[in-house]
Amino acid sequence: MDRVVNRIKLMKLYSQPEVFEPILFEDGVNIILGEKSDANTTSGRKTNGVGKSMSIEFINFCLFKKYSDSRIRLIPDDALSDNVYINLDLKIGQEYITILRSKKEQDRPLLKKNGETIVFENVDEAQRYLKDLMYNDFNNQVLPSFREIIAPL
Repeated sequence: MDRVVNRIKLMKLYSQPEVFEPILFEDGVNIILGEKSDANTTSGRKTNGVGKSMSIEFINFCLFKKYSDSRIRLIPDDALSDNVYINLDLKIGQEYITILRSKKEQDRPLLKKNGETIVFENVDEAQRYLKDLMYNDFNNQVLPSFREIIAPL
């Protein structure tokens, strides 16, 4: 019997309460483009500072990047308070999951699956959980971590 690595599909990136517009992901490659309008010019519009890189940081944070290595730690509290949860809805295989992280509880991520909330004691524990979902029939073989798989992406 062939073993299969479960497919990972990002569905939606958002915050609770809302501090940025939700980002919906479609099947295939998604490109995050910034859009800044300037009524005074029709050419040379700049899209610096509209949130493209920060969107990637939020995704990485939800996928258990260490807070100490994340640019999220540099966001002032008046722009992103400690009580705001960054949420990522995704599907691994047939499982719909929401990962929730906040600056306040950066080392204790939450995961919602099938209406149940799972609180992890640390980021490593959460990474192992996702790894088990990805490789649910590999029976303790040495496998790349969840972060190692998504790092090139």
